[in-house]
Amino acid sequence: MYKVISSLLEDVKGMDVLSAISVSFFFILFIIIMINVIRMRKEHAEEMKNMPLEKHDLNDKF
Repeated sequence: MYKVISSLLEDVKGMDVLSAISVSFFFILFIIIMINVIRMRKEHAEEMKNMPLEKHDLNDKF
């Protein structure tokens, strides 16, 4: 199965460009997420951490 897929992908033109774009996109997305996590307020992180344990009424948020 791997040989079939790899032989099909070898014939696709521009696959090297597509792989470079996808790696760049992943790297940029990773950096953006890391910046957001580092800048997150501690209170917000605690609120998110405890959210699954709290019981809310659905009408409280709306």
